[in-house]
Amino acid sequence: MRIVLLPGDGIGPEVAAAAARVLVALPLDLEVEEHLFGGAAIHETGNPLPTETLAACREADAVLMGAVGAPEFDRSEVRPEQGLIGLRGELDVYANLRPARGEGVDLLFTDVVMPGGMTGYDLARAARTMRPDLKILLTSGFPKTAIDDERRPTEFNSLLIKPYRRAELAAKIRAVLDDEKSR
Repeated sequence: MRIVLLPGDGIGPEVAAAAARVLVALPLDLEVEEHLFGGAAIHETGNPLPTETLAACREADAVLMGAVGAPEFDRSEVRPEQGLIGLRGELDVYANLRPARGEGVDLLFTDVVMPGGMTGYDLARAARTMRPDLKILLTSGFPKTAIDDERRPTEFNSLLIKPYRRAELAAKIRAVLDDEKSR
């Protein structure tokens, strides 16, 4: 199985490196190859989704992405996120999924907005039917006031608004994991 690894930006290279170490340690016939993507690709090529990266993704059995985006590009005409949007369109995929199963899963972290009619709330409810003790952390790029109304289910009280920094994410995850009410 051929996996294209797109480390991307921010914490992405660190996460991608850890994921690659886990993948190659598995007793599977895997080939993991890294390609430029996002801000790192902009620095190298001027394009957040270089032609070589897209071609490799099209030919791969799977694509594993770290993270994309960096504050230095906030006001740029060419942004790392354009690579993600382009990749989604080219591969006809529209969600970033991090599926996991087993007793070692402590937290579901999902965006409120998902493609295909399902919301993060729906996903959280479905996960809770399988694991009632599962902690839930939702995220959204919409302002808190836009989703903090009668449509927001009261059973999910942990919300992290984008954009956020690594320290904010870590603190919120720790708070959710330590909070009995987020079950």
